[in-house]
This record gives sequence, structure tokens and C-alpha cells, in this order.
Amino acid sequence: MFRRNQPPREGRTVPDGSNEARLRALGHLLDQRGYDGRGLCILEVADGFEVTGLKLPERGAAYDLTQHTEHIPAAELATLMAHLRQQG
Repeated sequence: MFRRNQPPREGRTVPDGSNEARLRALGHLLDQRGYDGRGLCILEVADGFEVTGLKLPERGAAYDLTQHTEHIPAAELATLMAHLRQQG
């Protein structure tokens, strides 16, 4: 039996400004800032996102998860989306 090799699939391009691109960038920021993946509340506001969630403790901290709320501006997400796009 002969088998034809499939050509390698090229990476799918995520359109700029799409929900997928914005939420990928937001997820990247939340991971960098130490948010736990459970119990996040993310609200889109006119100029970005309001995020409330549990943050993981700093290395060596004597306490457990803490609740934290912050505003992530749309401009910060746009900058990160451009950076992620350049990385491929």
C-alpha cells in the first residue's frame, strides 16, 4: 500500500483585531502576571478589559492565592499583539 505524504500545514493566520487575536494577547498577559486560570472574570470595556481573578503567590510567599482586579488598556493589548505577530 502506498501512502502519499501530506504537505506540511502552514500556520493559520489570525486576523488583526479579531476576538481571537485580542483574547490570545490577553491570555498571554494574564499568564505573565500570575493569574490562576480558575475563576477569572473578564469584562470588556470601551478602552480595554477589566480583569478580576486570583493571583498565584510570589515565590517564597507565606500566603495563598489573593484576589486582584486590574484594568488592561486596549493600547497595551495592541502593542502585545504586534509583538506576538512578529514572533510568528
